[in-house]
Amino acid sequence: MSARYREFGSIHDVSGMSAFSVVQTNIYYTLGLVNTPKFLASNLQLGNSILKILNPTINSQVGDFQNIPVIVEAENTRIIELVKANINITKEDWNQQDDRWEFKKPLLI
Repeated sequence: MSARYREFGSIHDVSGMSAFSVVQTNIYYTLGLVNTPKFLASNLQLGNSILKILNPTINSQVGDFQNIPVIVEAENTRIIELVKANINITKEDWNQQDDRWEFKKPLLI
């Protein structure tokens, strides 16, 4: 499992499930949780480990994602800062390719 951030106005379909929340910090917390690498001593991602407990089959459903336990600590902004920073790094990297809509200039210039 991997999760990515979709900006407001992006299009989603059934090939990849999407999650929505009225509270933006919930999205960042959930992204941080399910994308956390190397759960304990295993090489599994935390999100994969949780989904295997909730649904041991190959196909995950929307209900499985809704049942992922997320405890949001409102006063802890460090997690939100890290997730936002990772989103920005990935977005900048993606936009370095000249066939992207938000391409500005090549990396070497």
